[in-house]
Amino acid sequence: MKKQIVCCTTAILLAAGGLGTLPAGTLGTAIAASAAAYEDFEYSVDGDTVTITEYKGKGGDVVIPSEIDGKKVTAIGEFAFEGSDLTSVTIPDTVTSIGWEAFRYCGSLKNVTIPDSVTDFGWEAFKGCSSLKSVTLPDSVKTISTEMFMDCRSLESVTVSDSVTTIENEAFAGCDSLKSVTIGKGVNNLAVDAFHGCSNLTDIKVDKSNTTYCSVDGVIYSKDITALILCPAGKTSITIPDSVKNIGSSSFSGSALTSIDIPDGVTRIDSYAFKNSQNLKNVNIPESVTDIGEEAFCDCTSLRSVTLPSSIKNIGEYALGYVTETYDCEDRYFLSEDFVLYCHPGAGKKYAKKNKIRLTDGDTSVPSDNPETGAGAPLGALAFATAASLTALEMIAGKRKNKTD
Repeated sequence: MKKQIVCCTTAILLAAGGLGTLPAGTLGTAIAASAAAYEDFEYSVDGDTVTITEYKGKGGDVVIPSEIDGKKVTAIGEFAFEGSDLTSVTIPDTVTSIGWEAFRYCGSLKNVTIPDSVTDFGWEAFKGCSSLKSVTLPDSVKTISTEMFMDCRSLESVTVSDSVTTIENEAFAGCDSLKSVTIGKGVNNLAVDAFHGCSNLTDIKVDKSNTTYCSVDGVIYSKDITALILCPAGKTSITIPDSVKNIGSSSFSGSALTSIDIPDGVTRIDSYAFKNSQNLKNVNIPESVTDIGEEAFCDCTSLRSVTLPSSIKNIGEYALGYVTETYDCEDRYFLSEDFVLYCHPGAGKKYAKKNKIRLTDGDTSVPSDNPETGAGAPLGALAFATAASLTALEMIAGKRKNKTD
């Protein structure tokens, strides 16, 4: 058993001019913080416990020791295995915490065994483990932390145990092989972007005993089914229950939907609700809707027209007709050149004035040769079929404009 102690205490003391110049307790602290090496691991010692700080081995199947020199290994430190060529790792039941980015970008890692002793995970703990196909989380885990499994592109299914109460931001974002998720009864705090960019995810099930959320046809709703919380990005069609009153923030962000019928009874479409739904071509907004949040339909690049009912009172910033482009790490907003908004006087005009959008009269009839889509018609005719029955209808034509204009 090869062990090498690496301690800078002596050098520090000499540089300081001797023991007499050190504050009381400094020597003990320095010794407690000493670093060491054991086989393929570097570690630090704090009293009777050990933290693995770095892995120096060649990879493969790795078993982390439960103790070193009679002291329990209780933690895996930040970045300890980052970028290593592990294929599997077994963590001993003495470990209680796994630090930030501990296994990040371990691209060959396929299997992880995590014991019940682990209660705390740092952000991005397994981010970018692109070969990870399965992971078993113990019942001791309460929180799936921010970006914990982000970009784990081989994960196909996830089961969140009943002990978990919180799934944080982008916990599984970018897992583009993920097809199904089962959420346990304990989850009461779900970040709406937890599964952002999971383009093949079509089904999310929620345990029937969960008191905060429920699932209908693979979509997450509030328990009383009055708010739509999250639609999996891979779903291509959805029927929203009539009981829904609110389309939640980012609930359809990045979705694969081509059309959406919002039921009568919905009063609000929250911020970012359909943002970046690039296949979305048709939206039916009922008379019950009064509010559309900021960027609700931003970056819906296939959405060429929207008809707003007379009930609309408030439209958030960049909600309709805008696309974003990034310059120097900053998003800039532009109006789509061919976007058309049909609306009654009121909220639509206010939105147009605020955004300096040109208002013109428009032909709201739909060509008889294609009454459903108006395909091949001039831009002014590309309205929904219902637009023809509206009174005092006006058209707002998009003009490409930087948000700083």
